[in-house]
Amino acid sequence: MVEVALITLLFIAFFTLVAKRTMTYLHVLQQEDYSNPRLRKWMFTNKVYDRRLTLLLIIFTVIWIYSPAVVGIPHFIYAALSFVAAALSVYLEKDPRKSVKKKLVATDRAKRLFFPAVIVMLIFSSWVWGVSRDAAMSPWPWILLCR
Repeated sequence: MVEVALITLLFIAFFTLVAKRTMTYLHVLQQEDYSNPRLRKWMFTNKVYDRRLTLLLIIFTVIWIYSPAVVGIPHFIYAALSFVAAALSVYLEKDPRKSVKKKLVATDRAKRLFFPAVIVMLIFSSWVWGVSRDAAMSPWPWILLCR
């Protein structure tokens, strides 16, 4: 029961992070006049990926792989640590509707881009939640989702 609650909290935290990050990318896309090549160029130039959360999840994964043989830490501890890391990332993620000079404007076009993107990410992230309890308790599948 504790595992299911932790997995659900972890899913909610990562989904919230994905939604906030999607707003950031949408804001940049809006700044670039909805030009996809310019957005890709910005993403590759600025090396857009989450360094902190990815590094923490990689550390958790390495410990998760070697802990049963060495330390014997229960797997739900890693889900709890991953949740704390994801919740902290959500808290630290800037909101482009509030914390920037030129704010994200929720135009019809922006809404048409945002909602399908979030739904697609919901579908992709729900596979971790629904696959198995062991897979969702480990930190490694969440690394793919925070990219």
